Amino acid sequence: MKEPLTPTLSPEGRGRFQEGTGNSRVNTWTGLERYHKPKSVRDAVAIMARAPKGRAAWLAGGTRLLARPRPDALSAVIDISRLGLSYIKAARSGIRIGAATPLQDLVEHAAVGAYASGLLAEAARTYTSRQHRNRATLGGTLS
Repeated sequence: MKEPLTPTLSPEGRGRFQEGTGNSRVNTWTGLERYHKPKSVRDAVAIMARAPKGRAAWLAGGTRLLARPRPDALSAVIDISRLGLSYIKAARSGIRIGAATPLQDLVEHAAVGAYASGLLAEAARTYTSRQHRNRATLGGTLS
């Protein structure tokens, strides 16, 4: 299982995310005031609705969030990584893929490989490196 990004706030109130439990600093946000870990999708949507426009972001894999041109413009992060949004399900009309599904899962899942002559699986495979695909989510990539 992938280890999630670990949020910390310094005594000065500066937000920082660290990968795993080591000391390797990934990014620092001077304006980050809140880290939300909602218990349901409904709660997550309500938190985002209350946040100032453009000042909050979703967090699942973290690659899109960490690549923001101005991460200091964020005041809140809403962690949706544990809300059951990572799934691939075969359906009568095609396949259903959750927003928090890592791109590597698209590459490896048999239903995705069989869907549309494997175009989606191939697109995910050629998008970036395997290391990045293990962390990057479908929702973050499409956002």
